This record gives sequence, C-alpha cells and structure tokens, in this order.
Amino acid sequence: MSQSLNLTDAAAYRAYVEQYSDEILQKMLFGFASAKHLKAFEGVKGKLVLTEMIIGNVIKRYSSTFAPTANLIAFKPRVLETVTGKVDVAITPKEFEASYLGARRQKGQNSEDLPFEALIVGRLLEQMQKEYEIAVWKAVSAVSPAATDTLAMLTNGYLKIVADLIAATTKVPVVTGAITSANAYTNFHKIYNEGVDESLKDEPLFMFCAPNLANAYKINVFDSYTKYLEKDATGNNKLLIGDVTIIPTKGMAGSGRVILTPANNLLYGYDAPTDGTTLNIEQEKREIHMWTDLMFGVQIGIIDDGYLVVNDQA
Repeated sequence: MSQSLNLTDAAAYRAYVEQYSDEILQKMLFGFASAKHLKAFEGVKGKLVLTEMIIGNVIKRYSSTFAPTANLIAFKPRVLETVTGKVDVAITPKEFEASYLGARRQKGQNSEDLPFEALIVGRLLEQMQKEYEIAVWKAVSAVSPAATDTLAMLTNGYLKIVADLIAATTKVPVVTGAITSANAYTNFHKIYNEGVDESLKDEPLFMFCAPNLANAYKINVFDSYTKYLEKDATGNNKLLIGDVTIIPTKGMAGSGRVILTPANNLLYGYDAPTDGTTLNIEQEKREIHMWTDLMFGVQIGIIDDGYLVVNDQA
C-alpha cells in the first residue's frame, strides 16, 4: 500500500472505476513570500559565523600626546546554523484503480502511469514553499527530536529567536498590549517613535506583522484619521511617518508580534536554491518515489535595541 497516498475518501464514494470531472479542487497555498525581504546566504552546510564590527567614538580632544583609544574596535559574532530536512513521497499508481480516480489511468498496467502527476508534483513544491514561509517565522526546535518532526520543529524561527532575546533580557520590547483596529495607528507609531534609534529614522525600515495587524492599521487610519495610506513601489502599506514599509506576513499569522528592523537584518541560510524547488523522481518496482534533501536555518543579524525593535506581544 502506498505510504504517501490516502484514497480513503475517494474509495468510500465509489469503490470502482467511473467517469468524473477531470478538475481537482484545491485550497489556495501561499508561497515563501518573505524570502524577498530576507538576506539569503547560499551554500550554508552547518554553521556560518557572521561578524559585526563595532567602532566606538573615534574623535577626542586634542593634545600633543599620542594616546590610542582603548577598546575602540570590537567584533561580535552571530551564528547562522542550518539543519537538514528531507522530503520523502511514495505512491503506488495502481491503487488509484480501487476508487473512481482510476478512470484517469491509461489502458494497461503501467506502474509509471500516475494520474495527476504534474498536479501532484506542482502541489508538493508549493507545499514546500508554504512550509518554508511558516518555519522562518514560527519554527520552534523540538526538545526531543523525532523522525516525524516537521520543518517547523527542526530549528528556531524569528519569533522564537525574539522571544528568547526578551526572556534573556537582551531585548527590551515596546509595550503596546494587544493591537486592534482601534489602536493600531497609535501602537505602530509608538513602536517606531519609542523603539527606533534616531540615527535610523531617515533610513528604509521594514515592519513585519501578521496580515490581520496590517489590516487593523489600515482600518484605524481610514476610520479614525481619515488619511490615505501611502504605498511603496510594490503596493505595500507605508507608515505615515518615517520610511517604514509595513509587510503583512502570512508566516506570522496568529502572532501579535511586530518586528521592525532595517532591510537585510533578517538572515536566511540554505545550501543550493534547487534543494527546495525540485524533486527527484524515481521508479521503484510498482512505486514512484519522489524525494529531496535540503538545508534550512534563520538568524537575526544585529539585535541591539534601536536596530531590532519589537513589541511585547507573542
């Protein structure tokens, strides 16, 4: 019996071959939309040590005595670590004939004749992209690793990294409480005004949040402030002060966290681009095997207050 194919519902409807519509109903799947906003590192096998250089105040009062400044230059490491994941799919095409879907098979008993093959492969690849999007934000490393762990259990995503920084008192969040359509304007601007370092307030910043929080901001602006939202070149909402683009992020759905930081401060590591976009397909006797291996990991670059700004909602 196929390890990856479940025909229970199809067989329960009709346990024999019959003619039906070729159309397959599908739920919409969102892709790895966050990737275009992340700084990607290719070829990461294991750990990649990234180094931030910190320079203190260089200029001081003149004197004729040469007096080098102590501890002027420092280096701070941040480690981007990838973990290995895999995709294993096994389908026995013959088993389609135990249901009405068997009508999609060709005449004869060709074990390579898989109904909806292109559709299945395409949807598997789309599902992988969806799992990337969820994992970069919501992944929490399993305490007791198991073979059945999903991608979102292999490492820690940005939300977990932020939560750990707050728990360790390394990061002080801006207090907003729950963000709603009645207070989103005030709270988004509070995160910017109270959190962002003054030196960054004329720089392009990204504000990542769940789609419902971005919608709450839009509603609050129109209902309470009767102003038109500005847009960036791709149509994303912009904060009405500063150069801040609000990024509604499906991978953050269900979270009340807001993350505000300059572009390229959220890091993403992988091995090769094709690892997450292609499947190896092999025939093994009566089964068709689809598989691939991949490397995956995320990290936040500079975590200093003022550079990485978050609110107090999980």
